[in-house]
Amino acid sequence: MAAVAWLLTLATVSPAQPPEDDFANRFDRQDLAIQRGKDSGALTRREVRWLRREQEETRRFMDDLRYQGYPPHEAIRQIEQRLDRLDRRIHELATNNEVAPHFRGDYPPPPPPR
Repeated sequence: MAAVAWLLTLATVSPAQPPEDDFANRFDRQDLAIQRGKDSGALTRREVRWLRREQEETRRFMDDLRYQGYPPHEAIRQIEQRLDRLDRRIHELATNNEVAPHFRGDYPPPPPPR
């Protein structure tokens, strides 16, 4: 009886977060990192476009895995690999030597927003 009570309290104390929520949080963090890189000039427009396209392809990949009926553990592993690769790519592009033109000294600043 005590073991059953212990298992019930363990199950209610530490509920597992669904992977979809975890993936949504990772996409949000990536979006924020891309936006920060864009705003700071660390990412060029081309790099931002490429990263956003990669994010969209990863989202489509997630849907494809769901519709193709992959086992959940395998689908989660593949999605995490893609997200890890995208995280590394965001970092690599944000720390490379390319700087957005309007942040270089040889270009005039961009016009103010209207």
